[in-house]
Amino acid sequence: MIDSVDFADSVSSCDEDGYLDDGEVGRVTVAVMNGGFLPLVGATVTLTSATAGVTFPNGPAVAVPDLSALSGVTVAIDVALDASFTARSQVDLAVDLDAPGGCRSNSKVSLVLPVLVDEADSTVDDVEAVGSSWTLAGAGASTTWSRAEPTAGDHAWHGIDSEGESDTSLVSPPIEVGPDAFVVTFDERHHFEQSDGTNFDGAVIELSTTAGETWVDIETFGEASYEGVIGLANVPNALQGRSGYVGSNPSWPERDTRTIDLGRELAGKTVQLRFRIGTDQGIGDYGWEIDNISLSGVVNAPFRALVDDACDATEGPDDEGDDDGGDDGGDDPATTDTTNGPAADSDGGCDCRMGGTGADPGGALLAALAALGLSRRRRRVVDRWPPSRSNGP
Repeated sequence: MIDSVDFADSVSSCDEDGYLDDGEVGRVTVAVMNGGFLPLVGATVTLTSATAGVTFPNGPAVAVPDLSALSGVTVAIDVALDASFTARSQVDLAVDLDAPGGCRSNSKVSLVLPVLVDEADSTVDDVEAVGSSWTLAGAGASTTWSRAEPTAGDHAWHGIDSEGESDTSLVSPPIEVGPDAFVVTFDERHHFEQSDGTNFDGAVIELSTTAGETWVDIETFGEASYEGVIGLANVPNALQGRSGYVGSNPSWPERDTRTIDLGRELAGKTVQLRFRIGTDQGIGDYGWEIDNISLSGVVNAPFRALVDDACDATEGPDDEGDDDGGDDGGDDPATTDTTNGPAADSDGGCDCRMGGTGADPGGALLAALAALGLSRRRRRVVDRWPPSRSNGP
C-alpha cells in the first residue's frame, strides 16, 4: 500500500522553497508499505498527470524493491514543467502502485501541487503555504493538530476530537492591532462528541495581550457565535462549564464562515489568538477544521501565503532591459554559468538560469550545498488519513 507521498524541489532548484518552478526539477518520494505476511514482489510505482506540460525527466515509473512481510521502502520519481508554464497554477498528479500478488493489487493516491509560487507575508492564511507562523501548545498537540488536506489541493488546519482527555491549541503569531476595528474572519466546520443534549467535548477561541502568559475568551471583546456549554459535571475537561463550539456547526458537513468584530478596544496592542480544543476521557469525533483565517484592522502581516513566483528560470531580474552588454551591477557574464545552473546571487538565488543545455543542470551548486549540509524544504503532501470534506468524518 502507499503509506505517504512527499514532494521536494530537490533535484535542481533555483530557490529551494519547496515549490516547483519553471526550469526546476523536483522529486516525488513515495513510501510503500507491505502490510501483509507474504513477500511483495514485482511492484511498480507510476506517476502520471492530467495537467499538460508536466514531464518526468527519468521516466514516470520506478520498480519497487522486493519487500519482506511487514516492511516498507521509499522510491522516487523526478518531475518537471515544460516551457508552457509561465504563471502561477496547480498541477494534478496521480501516484499508482501496481502490486501483483499483494493484498490489494493496485492502490492510487491523487495530489495537487501549486507551481510557480513563492511564499510572502499576508493578513490572510488560506493554509496553502507550507511555511507557517502558527505554533502548537498543550500535551499531545502535535498529534491533535495538523495541516490537513480535506480535499486535493485545499489545505486546512485540523484539530481532532481526541478519545482521551486533552487540552491543546493552535496559537497565532503576534498580531499588531491598528486604530480601526479589529475583525477576525475564518471558515470552519466541526463535529464534537455530543449525546442526549450533553456536549462532552468542544472548542473556544481565546486572546492574549501578554505574549501568551494569560488568555481570555475572545467573547470578552466580540461575539463568537458559540453554540452551547462544554462538558459534563464531574467529568474532567479543561473547558468544562464554558460556552464554546459544540456538536456540529449549522452547515455540517459543509463549512460556515465566522466573523468576530472585536471593535477598537485593542487598538495599538499586540495580541495573539488561539483556537483551543478540550476533550474528556470518553470517545472522540472528527473535531475542528479551520481555513481562510483573515484579519482586518491590523498593522502587520503575520501569516504566510502563496503569491506569484518572483523568479524567472531562464532570465534573471538583473537582465531585464539590459541590452547594452554592460555591467549593471548584476551577474558578471564571466562568472555566471548559464549551463550548469543558477548563479550565486545575493537575492538568495532568484536570478535563476537553468538554461537546459547541460547534462547536469544545477549540479555544481547543488553539490556545494550538499557539502555544506544544507537541507531543502520538504513537503508531506499526502498521508493516508485526511478526510473528505463532502463526506464528513
